[in-house]
Amino acid sequence: MINRVSLYFFITFIGTIILGNFYINLSYKNKILPNTYINGISVGGLSEEEALEKVKILAPINKTIILATDQKDYVFNSNYFKFDYDMEKTVRDAYLLGRNGPFLEKYRDKFKSLFSSKNIEFVYQYDNSLIDIEVSRIVGEEKVSGNDASFVYKNGALEIVSEKKGISVDYPKLISLLQTKISGDQDIYVKIPFKKRNPEVTSVDLLSIKNDISLKFLNNFKLNFFEKSRTLYPNEVFSLIKIRKNKDGLYYDINEELLKKLTFELREIVDNKPRAKVTKFDGDKVLEFNINQEGSVLDEAKFRRDFRSKLFAGETSLNLPSVKIGNNFSKESYGITNLLGIGKSKFTGSINSRVHNLNLAAEKINGTLIAPGEEFSFLNTVGPISSSTGFQTAYVISQGRTVLGEGGGVCQTSTTLFRAILNSGLPITARYPHAYRVGYYEQDAKPGFDASVYYPSLDLKFKNDTDRYILVQAEVDKTKYEMTFYLFGTKDGREVKVTEPELFGYIPTPAPEYIEDKTLKPGQTKQIDFPASGITSSFERTVTKNGEELYKDNFKSTYSPWKAIYLKGPSKKN
Repeated sequence: MINRVSLYFFITFIGTIILGNFYINLSYKNKILPNTYINGISVGGLSEEEALEKVKILAPINKTIILATDQKDYVFNSNYFKFDYDMEKTVRDAYLLGRNGPFLEKYRDKFKSLFSSKNIEFVYQYDNSLIDIEVSRIVGEEKVSGNDASFVYKNGALEIVSEKKGISVDYPKLISLLQTKISGDQDIYVKIPFKKRNPEVTSVDLLSIKNDISLKFLNNFKLNFFEKSRTLYPNEVFSLIKIRKNKDGLYYDINEELLKKLTFELREIVDNKPRAKVTKFDGDKVLEFNINQEGSVLDEAKFRRDFRSKLFAGETSLNLPSVKIGNNFSKESYGITNLLGIGKSKFTGSINSRVHNLNLAAEKINGTLIAPGEEFSFLNTVGPISSSTGFQTAYVISQGRTVLGEGGGVCQTSTTLFRAILNSGLPITARYPHAYRVGYYEQDAKPGFDASVYYPSLDLKFKNDTDRYILVQAEVDKTKYEMTFYLFGTKDGREVKVTEPELFGYIPTPAPEYIEDKTLKPGQTKQIDFPASGITSSFERTVTKNGEELYKDNFKSTYSPWKAIYLKGPSKKN
């Protein structure tokens, strides 16, 4: 009797599973299983296309990431860390429930979907290196206690600062905390974890090498390039030395990061790329083209080797090594025969310093020749953006505010060049949108056609994938407030199609903020930042050649809402 009852229930159970799976297969063919959710958004019974559209509408556009210490909360928009969802893959994972894996697992998942829910977390990505940079800045700002013993250069001599016990950031734990919290749809609050740190370098260690360092590195060091030169003074030379310790004891080496920075600065002395100009063209045909064939660039690898060798040998000068480029080239060999693409923008309403900066950046790029296979970098071409290189103070975006800073307006130049590259069909290898919508870039274009640059992390790059040179030429009309970039080269049959941008995820502007300013009169207000609604823009560019697709790329830009900020005079006293 027991065996019959057991057999009956077993047969009934198996039959129920089979019928349930039959129902699922029939009713949810080409659809996501019932009771399936993506980050809390119901997608059961929808096709992949329907689920993707629904998720795009309801998914959080961006998040606020708060990195906190005991002293202060540091607030970032997730876009700053290049956070983005891979919605297509997430929806695909949801669709494959009950369709992927071993046979019994698929049967189980299908049957369970009738009675219980399944939630799929978003697939996402972000840039850990940018988080590292910000955490380093925060820790420096917070003046976290604890340090190795160190040298300081003071009054022409070295002094030793004693070691001190302290704490340091626990990076593995920090990344683990972020990964745990970032997959949800809520804003993220993470308190930066610290761990105890004992000094590795002591005062006794430094005493053993003090005399050697003083003899070798407390002298002027002269870098020469024909009639040009750059003198490194003792404090600069000493700053290039990094004290290290291993199992064998203390030793010193070159600080590679600072040497890279010095190398970058020396390009201003050595680099003199051939400059070219198209003086006449008709339609897309170049009629007149002139070029300065003399050019040179710093031989960076040889410079680093030679500098290290001479510095550690106690020598005090170096002739900068260079490589000649463009020498003995005929004009025809460059292949500048056609107009490949144009980019335009307007900057009506710009203050004088902003116009100066965008024009200076354009001048530094104007006439640049890019060899076949070479990658163009906006930051490398323009060089350091500071008052020392001629840039003036104008409005820039910094840490959630529009403030005055060196080089404000340079992004007008990168934005215009970005549009020319788009239309030329050349591969764009690096491009970053602005954090919020900037009115200048929408005077003659829809949201999404901008490119932000900021040294050293945000750059605009593209590659010359043709077999001839590319010439970048710029024009700035200060009377009409118009900028134009032309890209010239040799046409190779490629055609470019850029879609109209899809605009979605509208977020209204936040309420304005009023900050008391005692320099203003009571009742007086002064607007220092202007509002902008949040929105996401997405468009595609397809490049074909002889009827075949070379590549298709999508440019997605998510702009955070921006609030107006006013300074106001103090309240009147009764």
